[in-house]
Amino acid sequence: MHKARNTASAVLQSYSQLQVLANNDVLLPINTSYWIGSSTDTGTRLRMHSKKDGYADASYIDYYPDLNFRVGNGGMNLALSMDPNGNILYYASFKYSDARLKENIKLLNKTPNRVDSIYHLNAVTYNQKIRRDSALITTFSSDLKKETIGFLAQDVQKIYPELVHQDEKGYLSLDYTGLIPVITEALKSQKAMIDAQNLKIKELENRLNKIESK
Repeated sequence: MHKARNTASAVLQSYSQLQVLANNDVLLPINTSYWIGSSTDTGTRLRMHSKKDGYADASYIDYYPDLNFRVGNGGMNLALSMDPNGNILYYASFKYSDARLKENIKLLNKTPNRVDSIYHLNAVTYNQKIRRDSALITTFSSDLKKETIGFLAQDVQKIYPELVHQDEKGYLSLDYTGLIPVITEALKSQKAMIDAQNLKIKELENRLNKIESK
C-alpha cells in the first residue's frame, strides 16, 4: 500500500487502498489519489493529486462545495483558480501556433474587406448575467455587478463567424484573442495610409517652399 501523505493526521482506518485520516480526509493512496473531507487550512473539498517523491511535490486539483475550483502545480503552488461566478485567475496561457500545425494558410491582408470589417464593430459597456443550470438570471455578485467593456458575440458573428462558438443551448461565446491579428492588420493599414499622406504632405511643402523662395 502506498503510504499516506506527509501530514500530522494519523490514519484511523485503512481498507486495502482506502485510508481515513484523523482530520476526516479519505485517501486512495495509489499513484493518483483522491480525498474528500475537511482540512484545517482549506475546509471541505474534493481533491485529486499525483504524487512524486512526496506530498510536497504533488500537482493537485481541488473542488469545493461553494463551487470554487483550483489547480496547483508541483510544490503546491496555486496555478489556476475559478470562483463561483466563473472568474478564472491564472499566471499565463499559451496557445499552439506553430506553423507546422497549420494548413491552408492565407495572409489576412490579402482580403482587405475582412480587415476593414473590424471598423463596423461597436464596443459596448454592460453588466454580466450568470447562467445557472438552464436559466439565465441576473447575479448580484459584487464582481459581476461591475460595468464591463467588450463586444456582443452576435455582432462579431456577422463579420468573423470563426471567432464565435455556440453551445448546445444556443448561447454564444467569443474568442477575443482572435481579434488581435485583425486589429494588427488594421493598424498596419492605417500606418501605411498615414505614411503615404505624410510623404504627400512633405512633397507639397517642398513645392511650396520652392515657390515662396522665388
